[in-house]
Amino acid sequence: MWQEQDAAQERDVTARLVSTTNPYVGDRPYRTHEADIFCGRDSASRELADLCVSSRVVVLHGASGVGKTSLVQAGAMPLLWARARAREIGVLPIGRVTGRLPVPTAALPEHNPYTVALLSSWSPAESPGQLAGVSIAEFIRRQRDSGNVRASRPTVAIIDRLDSAVHASGQASVNRLAFFDQLAELIEDFPDIRLMVCVRDESLPDLEPLVDRLRSQTPVMLHLPRLAPDEAFRAIVEPLAGSARSISVDAAEELLHMIRSEAATGVFADHHSVLANWVEPVLVQIACHALWVGLPADLSLIRADDVRRYADVDGAIGRFVATAVAEVADLFGERPMRLAEWLRQTSRSRPGSAAAWTAKAESPPASVVRALVDRHVIRHPAPEDGSSPPGERGGPVPLSGRFHASLQYPAVGPEPSQAAGAALLEAAEAAFADNDVVLAERQATRATAALETASPRDRGRAETLLGDVLFRFGRLDDARDKYRLAAAYYEMAQDHATVGWLLAAEGRLLVEEGRYSSATEQLGAAVQRLPAELAVKIELAQALRLAGNLRAAAACFGSVLTIAPDAVEALAGRGEVNAALHDYADALRDLEKAQRLRPGIGSRPTVLRARESAINGLDVTQPRSISQT
Repeated sequence: MWQEQDAAQERDVTARLVSTTNPYVGDRPYRTHEADIFCGRDSASRELADLCVSSRVVVLHGASGVGKTSLVQAGAMPLLWARARAREIGVLPIGRVTGRLPVPTAALPEHNPYTVALLSSWSPAESPGQLAGVSIAEFIRRQRDSGNVRASRPTVAIIDRLDSAVHASGQASVNRLAFFDQLAELIEDFPDIRLMVCVRDESLPDLEPLVDRLRSQTPVMLHLPRLAPDEAFRAIVEPLAGSARSISVDAAEELLHMIRSEAATGVFADHHSVLANWVEPVLVQIACHALWVGLPADLSLIRADDVRRYADVDGAIGRFVATAVAEVADLFGERPMRLAEWLRQTSRSRPGSAAAWTAKAESPPASVVRALVDRHVIRHPAPEDGSSPPGERGGPVPLSGRFHASLQYPAVGPEPSQAAGAALLEAAEAAFADNDVVLAERQATRATAALETASPRDRGRAETLLGDVLFRFGRLDDARDKYRLAAAYYEMAQDHATVGWLLAAEGRLLVEEGRYSSATEQLGAAVQRLPAELAVKIELAQALRLAGNLRAAAACFGSVLTIAPDAVEALAGRGEVNAALHDYADALRDLEKAQRLRPGIGSRPTVLRARESAINGLDVTQPRSISQT
């Protein structure tokens, strides 16, 4: 027993009456400002924070739904920030490798989407246009030059939810490996950087290419298990310390017993209840959140009788599973009852253990399975947990054995209801960020229909996403039509900056089609709306060069370099233009500076040709000028 009980008297373990807000967050992750109610993970939080400072590379891994993001956001980050305030370390914001960028995809020059997403999360105030084409090491070097990142102390860089990058395929797999190369370069070039990445257990085999690239920097592996019973007890009791309610020890014990109880089948087919040795964090939150909501408003001390009267743990779990199944079915165009039936039919129970999904029933699409994993209904087993045959990668398993019984609830969700347009649009954007372009198009099309009477801004957002999808498919004319329609909606919303980005996207597509004169018109209009966006000015200069207006292109590149003398793309572009104008010395000066700032740019074919032309041109003209003197 983790805490001694007083059988004669129920003790009040929290007494402060402060807030009436529900201190249990439910099935979502804890946020950074909720550290005071993130309880039960004190030891893991300290261990992770210490490793983030002392180790060059750390991999935090655990099963889906075990609370990795909560540990990072509400556990380790507040401890790291405290050290940063004491000037012991530097800490970058929590990084993500996916996420919808606030500009059309086609408006950005060629870029690695994982890199741009990460740098945008580390530096949200910077425009994606300024980050496109910038490597991770180049970004850190730039931050160091500006004084935002100091070499005098360790700097912690955290990347949460790296799974979407490690599972990439096709072109996204090429981007993934290039992204891993950049992470390895970061570790090699900056000894003060401390990198921590967070992945699910099933992603560990796909992380090996990154580990191979790190060479001598072998990552420290930190596994996050489910909650031990004493940790779950604290997760029940301690969040109430700042609330308008408190709970007795006996009541907390009773609630924990309800959460840990699972049905099992004995040798003689008898059914009995067993206590799970580990506790799923999401079950604690679901049960506690529902109990708080169900209690009478004037009840301040929760006793054991109150738990037995108001804590419908099975009902709370059933509503959670039913809601998740209904939402997923609606978002993906499945029938809720059919999806629930798949979960029931493919489940088998083992005495005292979680169920496992068999391969007998036809599985739904991978995107549906992924959505159920993200909503903590099912998870992929770790390779070593023994739930799948030797040599095979196991199928999904329910997050808890309690979920099997919950699927028998009749209210599995309404037959079929239309999801809200906003929810469909968010799901479409998530699918696009996950590189599931087919699903993104299907959901965005549904969202467009559902948002027919919505605000111009929401309709513009949906049309922009469809333009991005069509651009990814290579249907440039159709993508331009969508961007043009989106621009009209944003014009109605008087969002002139977004209109400017959509004009830039149209201009870049016209360049792709070889229509350089039309491209310069569109990009010129974009620059008028986005005068501070140097990336758009660089695109305009490139279009002017391709259209044959070399002097205008050189002037446009020059206007960028007046503001940002180290803008690599502008240096390379002006160098190429000056070489074509036979200004060889100026060309060579720009090209060599660009190569010093970004060594990889020297292998670009246009840069190579311009540099060779400048060198050859100087070889011819230099002797002539010497003889004249």
